Amino acid sequence: MQEPKLWKIHIRPGGGEEDIPSEERVKFCLREKIIGIGWQVDRKPSSKEDYMKLGKECVKQKKWGKWGKSWKKNANVILFRMKIGDLVWFRDTYDNYYLARITGEWEYRDNEEYKKMDIVNVRPVEVYKVGKGKRAEIPGKIISIFNRRLTTHQIHDETALLFSKILFNKHSQKKLLQY
Repeated sequence: MQEPKLWKIHIRPGGGEEDIPSEERVKFCLREKIIGIGWQVDRKPSSKEDYMKLGKECVKQKKWGKWGKSWKKNANVILFRMKIGDLVWFRDTYDNYYLARITGEWEYRDNEEYKKMDIVNVRPVEVYKVGKGKRAEIPGKIISIFNRRLTTHQIHDETALLFSKILFNKHSQKKLLQY
């Protein structure tokens, strides 16, 4: 089994049809057991490669405005770089921290609720609330990574990965991850 990678994601899409608070988007992800990003395209793509082609057209047409600059990097992470078994940290606007394990491949979900939330590029996850606030028992490396405004980011830190594996096993009550 491949060693999992460690990621963080901001659940804070900026598009969608309505002005929905980030907190509602996080609740949506928790309910649907997903993590994801926006960057909607004009039709449902038939593959990852098709999505990337459609995305390039959206950038060319300036459909995503200023957010078009970061589209390709974030799409590459969700579509290609994240793997089943990888661990992903995210938080809500109340400083609750969540740790998720990716359980499925990329999906483009374009039903109305996903479009409204502007979370159409998704990965299924198993997710647990693992801490709250700056005094949570979460390594400073993980907390500080959220100060970066990047939507997705790989956390390259062996200690943070080890801690995340132990914490995930504890919350899932399974010994899924070896350390």
